[in-house]
Amino acid sequence: MKAAKQKATGIRLSSRFICKGNLKTQSSKLLHQMTQIVYRLLNSSDRERYRRVRLECLANCPDYFGDSYEEEINGDPSKFEKTFLLGDDHSFLYGAFSQGMLIGISGFIHQKRIKTGHRGDLVQVYVDPSFSGQGIGSKLIELTIAKAFDNIFINQVLLSVVRSNDRAIKLYQKFGFVKYGVVENYFRMANRSWAQVFMALTKQNYITNIIFKEWQREAG
Repeated sequence: MKAAKQKATGIRLSSRFICKGNLKTQSSKLLHQMTQIVYRLLNSSDRERYRRVRLECLANCPDYFGDSYEEEINGDPSKFEKTFLLGDDHSFLYGAFSQGMLIGISGFIHQKRIKTGHRGDLVQVYVDPSFSGQGIGSKLIELTIAKAFDNIFINQVLLSVVRSNDRAIKLYQKFGFVKYGVVENYFRMANRSWAQVFMALTKQNYITNIIFKEWQREAG
C-alpha cells in the first residue's frame, strides 16, 4: 500500500464512542472538540504511532480486547506491517489524527483462504477517551467498512465484541451489523471470564442501510 494513494479528509463530528477510560478534564475535552480531525490510511511510517495507540487501548480498555498489554508490549514489533501492510491493499488500517497525533484506529483484515476470501474482519477499533463525543469512532468505522466493500470480492464483514460493551454493540447495529452468535467464557483470565458476541454485515445490507439513511435525510 503506497502512501501516495492515501487520501486525507478533515471533518468535524459530534457523537459518542466506545471505550470508557481515564478521561481528562472537561476543558481538555472541549479543546479537543475544536480541533480538526484528519482521517487517512496508515502506512509503514506510522509504525511507532500505531504501537503507542495499540498499547494505550489495551491499557485503557483491557476488558474489551482479546490481546493483553503484556502480550503486546513483548510481541513482534513488525506485527503492524505483517498484519495490515500485506502488499495487496485488501487489509488496511485507518487512523484519526489531531494536530498530527494519532488518536484513533480502525482496521480490516482480509481472510486469505480460498473459501473465505469473500469476507474479512473489522478489528482494533479504538479512540483516545479524551476525544470522545466527537463521532471519531463512527467515522473510522464508516471509512473502514466503505473501503472494505469497495473491493468487489468482499461481500461480508465480520466482527466480535465483548458482550458487556453495550455502546459498541449499539454502534455496530447502527451500521447494519446483526448478531449471529454468542460464546460464553470466550476469554478467561484468573477467575474472570467474558462472553463474546459475533456480528456480521453483508454488502447488500450495507447498501440498503445507506439508501435508507439517504431517504431519511431527504424526508426530514
